[in-house]
Amino acid sequence: MKGKVRKIIIGSFIGVIILAAGIKTNHEMRLISESREVQAAIEGSQMVNMKNGRIHAVIKETSEAEDTIVFLQGLGMGDTTITANRMLAKLEKTHNIFLMDRYGNGLSDDCCEAQTVDVIVDLYRSVLQQTGQKAPYILIAHSISGIYATYWAQQHPEEIKAVIYLDADPVECYVQEGKIDNVSLFIGKSEAFLADMGLQRLFISDETLLGDTQHQVFTKQENLLRKYLMYHNTASKATCSEMEWYYENAQTVLEEDMNLQVPQLYLVANNVKGEYYDEVYADLLYERYNGDDEQIREEIEARLQLIEEKMRYRSKEKNVKIVEISGPHCLYEYNQGSIIKEINSFIEHI
Repeated sequence: MKGKVRKIIIGSFIGVIILAAGIKTNHEMRLISESREVQAAIEGSQMVNMKNGRIHAVIKETSEAEDTIVFLQGLGMGDTTITANRMLAKLEKTHNIFLMDRYGNGLSDDCCEAQTVDVIVDLYRSVLQQTGQKAPYILIAHSISGIYATYWAQQHPEEIKAVIYLDADPVECYVQEGKIDNVSLFIGKSEAFLADMGLQRLFISDETLLGDTQHQVFTKQENLLRKYLMYHNTASKATCSEMEWYYENAQTVLEEDMNLQVPQLYLVANNVKGEYYDEVYADLLYERYNGDDEQIREEIEARLQLIEEKMRYRSKEKNVKIVEISGPHCLYEYNQGSIIKEINSFIEHI
């Protein structure tokens, strides 16, 4: 009896290994074909060889451009070369456009190097230099990239013409939040392992990968390409490292002079006021809390308090224009018209 049980256990173990190997192999093969499809669909897509692996960059140049706009993606935003492309396309007639996937995002390779703020900024500068994009740059920084954009302007002000923060929390907010807890970090690393195995293809829904597609502005083909990009690097070692280092990175920036000499535009996303709330978010809140008015009210008040706190920190700095826009955190996925209007007006006056 013991021998039979042992054989069943060993057989089951071997079966699991074979199944996992099959899923992994299928995942790797599909990544190759999907990567080719994504690159073929994105104008200006190219792979750049760097010391820790290849970086995927999208570069669009025009002879009429005076400036180069550099878009810095948020944390774990693996589909940025599709989602931000629509917004940036409205600027490419008058500006050179550069955006790239950091290590562990999109089509870029993953890497194990600690993602400190100086390492990340040096990566951007190196890729820009290697691809022939000359300073000064106008930085558009989404979310966590506000840390990197601020540090870049602190350390190399001669390279930066202006900084546009796209719902990028002030570094004080990251410091106040404190270091990431071990449970969250463990979950992130577990997700990275499962993503690397290709298991998300089987168990992760499109809504989880892509967000609220019903109210976004993307076509079916664009959403398919977004899925391919997210399958390539939904979670990664480099992304987990960014999570692990965000507190120290914010501290590093906060210890420097926060009054940048360059003009800055801070676009604050407000999802509980205005058109976006009326047309989208009010219904989402109602579903989330099963129509509980008290919980909905508390959610709205907490969000408004956070927005007020962000704006208070930014208002202490010099050379900052603050504009509130109705929309979610990823503003460029919904409210591109308002964003472009504010960006164009800001750039015209610098």
